[in-house]
Amino acid sequence: MEIVEILTSATAGFIVSAVIVLTQLAKSYVPERYVPLFGFVLGVLFTLTIFGFRVDVIIPAVLIAGSSLGLYDLAKKSVLGK
Repeated sequence: MEIVEILTSATAGFIVSAVIVLTQLAKSYVPERYVPLFGFVLGVLFTLTIFGFRVDVIIPAVLIAGSSLGLYDLAKKSVLGK
């Protein structure tokens, strides 16, 4: 499967929606500074699980996970950030 096919599929939208919902639910259980990291890992794992654990799926997995959280928020509220 090509990168463009993965990013434009309806499944990518489902993954983004699922990660957003699960990240919002995790806010009451996970410390606030780890929520973006939790969501990012969740998005990558969902994408790799659905599209297969192949090398050509890694970049779309990172893009889908990053877009579900907002790359700015991930950099702003990282584990090392204040």
